[in-house]
Amino acid sequence: MLLSKLYKPNCLKTISNIRTITTTKCLKVEHEEIRIPVPWGHVAGQRLGPRDHRPILALAGWKDNIGTFLPLVEEISKHIGIICIEWPGLGHSTRFPPGFYYSYDAALTVLHQVLDHFKWNKISLMGHSLGSGTAFMYAALFPELVDFIVGLDTLIPLATNPKHFCDVRRTSLESFLELDKENAKGDPELYTYEEAQEAITNFTFNSISRDFTPHYLKRELIKSDKHPDKYYFRMDPRHDVRANTYSREVILEMAEQVKCPILNIKGTEFLYIEGKTMYNKVCDVLKKNNVPLQIENIPGSHHVHLTNTNACAPIIKDFIRKYDTEKRFSDKPN
Repeated sequence: MLLSKLYKPNCLKTISNIRTITTTKCLKVEHEEIRIPVPWGHVAGQRLGPRDHRPILALAGWKDNIGTFLPLVEEISKHIGIICIEWPGLGHSTRFPPGFYYSYDAALTVLHQVLDHFKWNKISLMGHSLGSGTAFMYAALFPELVDFIVGLDTLIPLATNPKHFCDVRRTSLESFLELDKENAKGDPELYTYEEAQEAITNFTFNSISRDFTPHYLKRELIKSDKHPDKYYFRMDPRHDVRANTYSREVILEMAEQVKCPILNIKGTEFLYIEGKTMYNKVCDVLKKNNVPLQIENIPGSHHVHLTNTNACAPIIKDFIRKYDTEKRFSDKPN
């Protein structure tokens, strides 16, 4: 099923007070719903764990929301504070205005605005997919600010062969114009909960299997007022447009600039989404520059942090404990 068909516009119930905070409890970990003001609305997320130190910032993936992050974040946040955010047009975050599309560059802008909002002088990053690639790019642009990265599955932004650049960019622009027009049309397509589960499993190529879809759908579905037994999706359909990619040479130059320790956990079912050759070249640059690099292959899908949380969590805890220079990590769960 095409996402351009699945994610139709525009009947979102907006939050009028972006500073509204609610608190719930789940798995004995307190969740604080947060809204970070940005010029077009707000970036949504949750804050979990201790408040006495600067938290880790966790970045959700492409066409994803923090629901798939929460089982892992709940476990890690027993030891260190975490703020987990959703990109614009995903989960509960405000969509971009008409005429704008989503990309790595846009994600970098959002990340920089979040850092400015909290007035941090350092940032610790944990990201999945788009979130991981954005963290890597941010560490290249601001190596003095990033103290470590935990990258889940993909590590780097996607590379494009220069020979294909024009075709890829042309297709992206054409798709964007079509989807931008679609955004202004009609009522969204409706689904039963079971149909929504099947749609998520299909478009993630079973990376989120049916048993795990409730984690995703909790923040994604909105119940129809006219048809109480059916739902529509929040996601902005413009996320269907392929995020802008970079040449191999640019990504290797990014790797030259990264200085902070990196943990990369890869699911064995989707080992090299960024391309094995490109990934190995980046790792070679990091090792040449003596960047601490830990790579772990864990049984699981692209969403290995969701589907195999129990294997990922101890590795991440050990990494944070080792490289947390501010001694924020507590071995005694809060």
